[in-house]
Amino acid sequence: MQVLKGSQMMGRVDHILSGDQAGADVERVKEAMKRYELVYCVMKPGDALFFHSNLLHASARNDSDKPRWSMNLLLQREGNNPYKEAHHPRYNAA
Repeated sequence: MQVLKGSQMMGRVDHILSGDQAGADVERVKEAMKRYELVYCVMKPGDALFFHSNLLHASARNDSDKPRWSMNLLLQREGNNPYKEAHHPRYNAA
């Protein structure tokens, strides 16, 4: 896993579909790479990495014969409903 240390300070980054995956806007990533240090997060099996949702991060292709798994967990405060109907759940007022 690689992260651009401090890049969450740039704010929310739009993602663009490329094939089956969504990726951060390439122009913005290139600019962030000029400003922020690239840090390699070397982890062992069972390790977890928690980071701000706006932190620019990437992972190289897995060329090993062992599978690599990831789980994304997003937390949001109760009153922060999406501004329009979408695939995200909405909160009901008590």
